[in-house]
Amino acid sequence: NNHMEELGKYFILPGTVEKGLQEKYTDKNNMTSLAKRFDILCPTSQYCKWDSTIEDITYPCLIKPAHEKPGHYNEFKFKICKNRSSLEHTLKMVRRDSEFIVQNYIRKEKEVLVYGARMRDGNVVLAGALVKSRFSDSGAGSFALVTKEIPKSIDTKGIASFLQEIDYYGTFSFEYGLLQNKAYFFEVNLRNDGTSGYFHQAGANIPLAYVYSC
Repeated sequence: NNHMEELGKYFILPGTVEKGLQEKYTDKNNMTSLAKRFDILCPTSQYCKWDSTIEDITYPCLIKPAHEKPGHYNEFKFKICKNRSSLEHTLKMVRRDSEFIVQNYIRKEKEVLVYGARMRDGNVVLAGALVKSRFSDSGAGSFALVTKEIPKSIDTKGIASFLQEIDYYGTFSFEYGLLQNKAYFFEVNLRNDGTSGYFHQAGANIPLAYVYSC
């Protein structure tokens, strides 16, 4: 995205039309704020660094790096802090230039990934959902179902509005945690998701559809 001017002379590129906008919304604080603008349900969230105030945080909470920077190694993928002392200990161990998002911890019953693409004409095509219903001790999914049916609690119009707002074209995935018939937005991946192979095997070749739209 940072080299669109040079590469755009030779290729039709996925990403945002405005240079740097795609990078801006890979930051979890920025993407969460934008999701809220379109009434997408999000866990209560706040920006956090090593010295941020944590007076108003509800426990248990989840802390995760806000983004990835070139040459910067993230200390962890995420951590669940059961109380204030646990969060304070975590923040003592991080680098002073690291940035995080702290959220209310959602005790998800299922995790849902919605995969699709915004085509060159602006039309959003959704392949369906990857629904994770069992998890390993690390929190990673250990069993999932690929389905064309997207849970009704997920606002697909909100997905389209989010992508239209930043004028993004290409493949993407939106991740949610399901709890008591509510879908909480976790994050958006503005790239071809690692699960795309599952959808392809199920008959939805979204990258090819995007290529045809170009």
